[in-house]
Amino acid sequence: MSTRTVVTMPGDGIGKVVLPEALRVLDKVGFRAEYVHGDIGWEFWCREANALPERTIKLLEQHGIGLFGAITSKPKKAAEQELTPELQGQKHVYRSPIVGMRQRFDLDICILHSACRRAFLREFCNRVTPD
Repeated sequence: MSTRTVVTMPGDGIGKVVLPEALRVLDKVGFRAEYVHGDIGWEFWCREANALPERTIKLLEQHGIGLFGAITSKPKKAAEQELTPELQGQKHVYRSPIVGMRQRFDLDICILHSACRRAFLREFCNRVTPD
């Protein structure tokens, strides 16, 4: 049986926390895969003026499956101000990577298999303890 390869895209903020937990749960429920990192998020907007770099699109096209964490979005003026100085003033426009992926790959919804969702919730609830 061939191993599937999943493009993991933690993104920003909470995405860097939840994605590793999601991978842990997938492993616990027996989902076997190889994982490759895909660049996405505010960090890449600031450095490259593109929150969804073409190299990540190519990985998604190559492997056909991705796992996404979370993304930061800011208003137009704030987005422009956070670009590196050499990219500012060049009329770059922030575009949501989520919308970009949905449009590029003709995605309507995110499907999470019910057995995986139950396992994820069970694992999460077992780790949460009252204060």
